[in-house]
Amino acid sequence: MEQSIVTKQTKLVNEESKILRECRGRRLALLGRVFRRCFDDTPSYVESETNSDKFYYVKFVFESSGNFWCSCPDYASNRSEKCKHLYAVEYAIRLNLVQQIDKKLPIAQKAVAVTKSWEDDSYDF
Repeated sequence: MEQSIVTKQTKLVNEESKILRECRGRRLALLGRVFRRCFDDTPSYVESETNSDKFYYVKFVFESSGNFWCSCPDYASNRSEKCKHLYAVEYAIRLNLVQQIDKKLPIAQKAVAVTKSWEDDSYDF
């Protein structure tokens, strides 16, 4: 009896997690954070919620179930479930909210350390 209660609780937690991912994905789509380059069917790009300079690459083929992937860490750790970015692309396609762009998306770049030589300094004595 106790084991069936634990199993039911685990199923409820998994279902709640799925619903939360789906809601977050719908929010991303409605906020216009799903992009696709012109003349390029796949992949789509979904802007990160936490960093507007970061995008995740998403492949989503509407007609075939199971033919999808995302470059986010959540999907990499749990490939049996759709992540919020996959849901975002799905909703954006259904609601015709995918934004077509013709330029490369901004990529977060690492800071480069600048070194100066003593010869570059100007001293007035």
